[in-house]
Amino acid sequence: MLILTVNYKLKKGKRDEFVKRLIKEKIAEHTRMEQGCIKYEYYLPIDKADELFLLEAWESREDQQIHLQSDHMRKMREFKSEYVESTELGQM
Repeated sequence: MLILTVNYKLKKGKRDEFVKRLIKEKIAEHTRMEQGCIKYEYYLPIDKADELFLLEAWESREDQQIHLQSDHMRKMREFKSEYVESTELGQM
């Protein structure tokens, strides 16, 4: 199993807009239907208004790499820069 953490640091005041866009584009919903996806959940840190945390778990690295090439991830990359200042990736 592969467990990844993603911490998005959003542009000032852009977190709610980014979350709404993720929901509108059904990014999590589409991802959860992918082969090998065990968990794909976003969390809002209560003490950091300009951050968004993502926890994802995959059956294998291969499944996660295929996920990165999906249409919905390509779409997210297109709009991500409107909202996100930086992204920190981690592995558990």
